[in-house]
Amino acid sequence: MYFLKNLISIILFIFLLSLFPANGFSQDVYLNPKPQSYTNTCQSYALAMALIKTGDSKFVVEKTKELREFEIRIRNIIESIAKKDKKSVYSHAVWAKAVTHIAINKYKLKSKTTNDLEEYYRIIEEITGQASVKILGPIMSAVLSQKVVLTSVKRIGENNYGSGHIVALFGVGAATPHKSELRSLAILNSAIKVNDKFKNACSIDDKVGDYKYSALVSLVKDYELKKYSGKYKLMWIE
Repeated sequence: MYFLKNLISIILFIFLLSLFPANGFSQDVYLNPKPQSYTNTCQSYALAMALIKTGDSKFVVEKTKELREFEIRIRNIIESIAKKDKKSVYSHAVWAKAVTHIAINKYKLKSKTTNDLEEYYRIIEEITGQASVKILGPIMSAVLSQKVVLTSVKRIGENNYGSGHIVALFGVGAATPHKSELRSLAILNSAIKVNDKFKNACSIDDKVGDYKYSALVSLVKDYELKKYSGKYKLMWIE
């Protein structure tokens, strides 16, 4: 039964791809994503996803290998700007400059903060265009989302991320009667921790992240959001 449900989901996913533009992605990126390259490149990975989702022909990705190359390219630009400006590679201002640079001023990294959880979810709804991810499921939500939203989490399930971890969001679940209750998020987590990961074969393209993490597009409701000066922060490409 489980296999049949998965098979039906994949067939429906492929059918939807034929009806809707995938905004720069191939189905491989959604169904079989590679994890982030290194332990500190979650922001580069998520920014790559957000830029690709614009649908701009300059950022089209056909294979997961190309996503990784784009991730590393963005990371190199971030490091260069951080060094020049004498700022941390974790500075959001540095990320914004990196986006402007790589997009040749065509796109910018926008952001908004809020201390209200309800508004936080409303912003995700407005930007992604997805407010019923539990009905659509994670993959369909990812395909149909208008844009990718970046946010920071301290924990997802059993995975703890200490000072924070940037993830890509494709939408949010429907509102609940309790305003303080966490809502489901359609999320691409590039750093799901895997202990003692076993690999049958090694590839010359493997990075540190391949041995420490796996990546997955999924629905999550058990998470802890990170706050910046007491506020939640969301970022997206416009």
